[in-house]
Amino acid sequence: MITKITKEQQAKIPKYVKKWIDLASQPIDRDKSKSVIKTVYNEDKTVIFGESLENIINLILFVTNGKKLEQDSHLYSQLYSQL
Repeated sequence: MITKITKEQQAKIPKYVKKWIDLASQPIDRDKSKSVIKTVYNEDKTVIFGESLENIINLILFVTNGKKLEQDSHLYSQLYSQL
């Protein structure tokens, strides 16, 4: 486990923060995402995109009628595989 970082590593933190914020603020390329999923699974899959994490959580609650998903359920497997 890392317990300390060097001054050089600490000095690089702002650069990496900016890099990830810049990446996270760009909209997802939905067509490219669907294409990658099709390539990985060798077939078309249903892909659901949300506008935010909160939106995705609400979609899951809507689809499951607010029930907790069991880990061995078909829906759980489908949703988990898309994360």
